[in-house]
Amino acid sequence: MQERTLISGIAALSIPNKAPKRKVVQKPATARLNDYISLTGGPSGRILLEMAIHPIVVWPDPRLREETQTIKVFNESVQALYQDLADTMYAYNGLGIAAPQIGVAKKMFLVEPQLAGLSPEDPPVAFINCDVLSEGDEYEEADEGCLSFPGIYVPVERPYQTTVCAQNLKGEIFEMTGEGLLARCLLHENDHLTGRILVDFVGPLKKKMIKLKLKKHTDEIFAS
Repeated sequence: MQERTLISGIAALSIPNKAPKRKVVQKPATARLNDYISLTGGPSGRILLEMAIHPIVVWPDPRLREETQTIKVFNESVQALYQDLADTMYAYNGLGIAAPQIGVAKKMFLVEPQLAGLSPEDPPVAFINCDVLSEGDEYEEADEGCLSFPGIYVPVERPYQTTVCAQNLKGEIFEMTGEGLLARCLLHENDHLTGRILVDFVGPLKKKMIKLKLKKHTDEIFAS
């Protein structure tokens, strides 16, 4: 295991970009500026002009705390959200991504297929309206990173095993039990749907330090 790579999801593991090719739309200058102001800049600091690839919402953006809505109708808009999340997750080399991280207050997150026990050629697994059914008695602590906290790693203690219940893109109910990294990823991503984020696992001093570091990150993006 590489240091700080297999973390609950989110930013550190380099995985192939398997997102389906989409038509690239050249945005007008004002739209590109809005992307720039959104703090993310994309991989290697570049602004992504692909419509399906969204800027990542970075803390302390209040959208990360916004109450998410239950998905009740499984239609084309749900498919479109899934595609946007998948393309964005692969673009930023994530193991998982939640809808609030692209500014959508819906109860959906994705997990990279290999982490979920599938083939690399399979699409990411969608978890819609997810509930945590059970958590094991054994706990472990590991550093976690998050796309919404670029460059930040926080030690988080979580159950080694968890079982969740969710709906897929057709609205069908399924359960998944995960151990180790998968359990950590499931719980981390589900936290996003309840407004719980990485800084909730640290004290006030560490939280202030993270805020200053992210401000520096933002300043560097504007300066590049």
